[in-house]
Amino acid sequence: MYMKNPVFNTTNLRYQTKKVVNLLKDGASLYLIHRSSIIGKIEPLKKIKEKTVEDIEKFLTLIKAIKPKKLIDSQKRKQIYLKHLKNRYEKDIF
Repeated sequence: MYMKNPVFNTTNLRYQTKKVVNLLKDGASLYLIHRSSIIGKIEPLKKIKEKTVEDIEKFLTLIKAIKPKKLIDSQKRKQIYLKHLKNRYEKDIF
């Protein structure tokens, strides 16, 4: 798939960021070259674990807990807002 330790110069690092991110997600490390000399090695911080069914179920239960009980449709919201405007500014208009 990829070389064991790919080499990127500073220009490629700037223009091929997506490729670098994918390499790091796959767990590969890479060398950074600046002006014809290796100046560093970039390594992933940790292995990204796969999401399991339990993680997804926990996420869905959290979403259900956060979700509001009732959503107000746009017509109802507009009526409430117009009623508020009428109560607040009707005296000033007439």
